[in-house]
Amino acid sequence: MRAMRARPPDRALEWAQVAIGTRRTRLVNVRPLTGGVSSSVHALDIVDARSTRHPLVMRRYLDDDDHATDVSEEASTLVALERSTLPAPGLVAADPSGQDAGAPTVLMTRLPGRMLLTPGDPARWREQIAAMLPRIHSLAIDTDSVVDILDASQFGIPTWARDAAVWRDAATAAQQPPPAYEPCFVHGDYQQFNMLWSRERLSGVVDWTFSRLGMPERDVGHCRLNFAILWGVDAAEDLRRRYESIAGREVDPYWDLHAAIRFLPGWGDGIQTQAGRRMRVDTPGINGRVEDLVATILRRL
Repeated sequence: MRAMRARPPDRALEWAQVAIGTRRTRLVNVRPLTGGVSSSVHALDIVDARSTRHPLVMRRYLDDDDHATDVSEEASTLVALERSTLPAPGLVAADPSGQDAGAPTVLMTRLPGRMLLTPGDPARWREQIAAMLPRIHSLAIDTDSVVDILDASQFGIPTWARDAAVWRDAATAAQQPPPAYEPCFVHGDYQQFNMLWSRERLSGVVDWTFSRLGMPERDVGHCRLNFAILWGVDAAEDLRRRYESIAGREVDPYWDLHAAIRFLPGWGDGIQTQAGRRMRVDTPGINGRVEDLVATILRRL
């Protein structure tokens, strides 16, 4: 984790300054951003020769995996999103191979706002989160990438299950033939850690690394899973009802279940890292809250 927060090397910062496209730029601020667990994310402020400040975000992949495709696809998505009215970052530069920046890197504009996990008006907060989804799903963005579908045949009963019957029923239901769906553009990682807020208004949706074509439930269900992990099934159900009212469609429980059982033990540690000091996560209770969510979805099948 320290490596993730460490200041980017001079090579990467010089690349970012060149990407601004003007001479005699000055780097005036570099700071790590909390939230990222799969990449190193820093806020940069670069001032050009005309004294114009450029607030940017640099995302760098530091592990040994091949992230060239991730960088290229996110860059393409950010360019496409510039033609929409969504509050999304704009692409400044991308280095998929890492040849120039030293690691696969995306450089993008920095949106106003901050992460918000303890809103003063939780109902209005969830309403805005739900309302953003139909806007995302209505976008006609050309991509050949498709979301991966969980292979439920490999799914087993968690060792920590309080009620093994819930998970047996979930495995049986998830292995049924999938229902038809109309593919749409999805964010792919739609959840509270990838949203920015200004005065409790949703001001930005970030981290478009996993955007693909898929079922709407990929976003709705993933966000509901995150809500259950942090706040419980009531918050997750409230989000579903608000989304259904705004979108004019019901959340398919089959795909909703697939989203829920993607939960991996150990998420608690990563989620506390993402939450930082904004809230204290009840880590011991996470597994039980996820089981409650799965049981609730099964009642809708």
